[in-house]
Amino acid sequence: MKSIVMNTQNVRDFLKERNLTLVKNFQDQPYECGDVVYIREPWFRMKSEPERFVYSADMEDSSIYKWSSPVSMPAAAIRYYGRITFILQRSGTVGEWEIQLETISKEEAEAAEAGIPFSSAATPEEASDYFTYSGDMSPEDHEKMIATIDADRKRLSEIRARRNEITEKEIPFASEADRCKLSAEDLALEKEEREIASAVEDGGIHDVAESAEAKNPASKEATSPPTEPGEEYGSFTVGECDYCGRKWGVTLEGSPTGGYPTQKTANAAATRACNCEQAEAHRAEILSVTFAVTTGICRYCGQVIEVGPHMLQKDADKTATEVCSCPEAKIERNVTEQIEEARDRVERLFGDSSEELGFKPIADKAPVSMLDDLVALIARRLISSATIQIRGQCKAKIGLTSKGKIKVSRSETRSYDLEAGE
Repeated sequence: MKSIVMNTQNVRDFLKERNLTLVKNFQDQPYECGDVVYIREPWFRMKSEPERFVYSADMEDSSIYKWSSPVSMPAAAIRYYGRITFILQRSGTVGEWEIQLETISKEEAEAAEAGIPFSSAATPEEASDYFTYSGDMSPEDHEKMIATIDADRKRLSEIRARRNEITEKEIPFASEADRCKLSAEDLALEKEEREIASAVEDGGIHDVAESAEAKNPASKEATSPPTEPGEEYGSFTVGECDYCGRKWGVTLEGSPTGGYPTQKTANAAATRACNCEQAEAHRAEILSVTFAVTTGICRYCGQVIEVGPHMLQKDADKTATEVCSCPEAKIERNVTEQIEEARDRVERLFGDSSEELGFKPIADKAPVSMLDDLVALIARRLISSATIQIRGQCKAKIGLTSKGKIKVSRSETRSYDLEAGE
């Protein structure tokens, strides 16, 4: 089993959040998605009790012991395990990898290492065809269970292939009557897909055999999952006009629940329906729902997502990318959010809002625009920090903190000299 090194704070965050994102330097790719690893952490062996270990992550005052390096951690001291859920080499940097992992139990890690499925079912009665009983199981029952899982995965693959064929090859060129039939078939397949995927995934199955999910992690979820914690797909039936704030009831044809996939798309639909002056001024003269683009394709993983009516395919694709749950789209959303927050701090320190902090706003917009550009470069890890001297006013510094956040600073040095007689 492979291992991964964490410092004290990493371990605390890993246990608190049940998952963690790390940046590590390796010449070659160190892990694959789905790899199970054990955690190496700062440790200490008690001299009075050689079989007892204490750990830096458990101590409020970590200066009590002289901690041993995680690299030298013995097998007897291992206590935590994780599964790699995503790994990506950072653009513009050589040998720097972004790694995401989630916590798993020791039993689950050992089952994955042994190459068998695993479930936390306490008894055979609580288990189903999708579970592996964590205790003893007869070879016949085990073979039956594996056959059922393989059959479901095969059917899942067939459903996803057919749905992809319907949305990409048939619906765009079909007549109105045929579109209704194809949409009905797609909805039936979607329902069957959710049922099978829920049984396989919610059942706790982690099979190390080569499967469609292992080869292509992005295909694990065919339907559009939540973009925010607690947010349900297709649950937004009330939108708010972007201009006047008026709320409208909105319905997305073809959606299983009648709602839009995100609040953003529901608001866009409400804005299109609103009769306020600003909305009408910005509204296209003709928007035929029959011929409007309602599905977009994530530019990272290629997943087809229902996003509501859009005039252009590129706009639908942009929305699909914004709401997609694939790792690359999530990273891009995090980067975009980090850029927006950092630019807000730039405005507060150097723009018109700086007067609230006791500074004089920068009259020339060029330096502020340069700072905004530097924020984007730092957020995308193309540079780590930058300092510019704004002549006659102040010094600006932007850089990454140890926690990966963007810090924006403004400093001014004022001096006044007086000599005798003045």
